[in-house]
Amino acid sequence: MNTEILLLNFNTGTVITFIGMATVLLFLTLMIFAMRITEKIIFQLNKIFPEELPQEPKKKVKNNDESEIAAAIAIAFAQNGGR
Repeated sequence: MNTEILLLNFNTGTVITFIGMATVLLFLTLMIFAMRITEKIIFQLNKIFPEELPQEPKKKVKNNDESEIAAAIAIAFAQNGGR
C-alpha cells in the first residue's frame, strides 16, 4: 500500500516537473523571438532617426613658448624681495 502511494506521488512529481520545464522552455523561446524582433525594429528606427554624435570641442594648441612661465617666475621672485 505504501508503494502505491509512493509511485503515485512520484508520477505526480514527474508530471509537474515536466510541465514546469516545458513552461520555462516555452517562455525562453518566446523571449528570444521577441528580442530578435525588437532588434530588427530598433535597427530600422536607427536608419530613420540616426543618433547625433556629440561634437568634440576643439583643443587649444598649447604654446611651447616658455617666456610666459619665465615672466611669472620673475614676477613672483621680485614680489618676494629676491628671496
